Amino acid sequence: MDPQAALNGFIMLLLNCPSTRRRVDLLGQGVTRDRVNLTTLLTLPIPRPRVDEQVRIIEAADAMDALIRAEEVEALKLDSIRRALMADVLTGRVRVRA
Repeated sequence: MDPQAALNGFIMLLLNCPSTRRRVDLLGQGVTRDRVNLTTLLTLPIPRPRVDEQVRIIEAADAMDALIRAEEVEALKLDSIRRALMADVLTGRVRVRA
């Protein structure tokens, strides 16, 4: 594989990185809405680690995304339980000792 290759997933992560987004924002041109054309975008320095490192970066980001999604699901479950308990307490179905 070409050592200069960049995997799509790696480029997507790079373009969504806050530091890259700030650089792209600085390159934007336009009156009502900033736009960046391809010629300008190609002036951005793009780090290109070896493909195997890019794969590891993508895998790590995917693992973090999965963990975040799992935590969000757990938070929704806990919030649902909290709401149900609050409803039980407020309607008197569950007695609370003072």
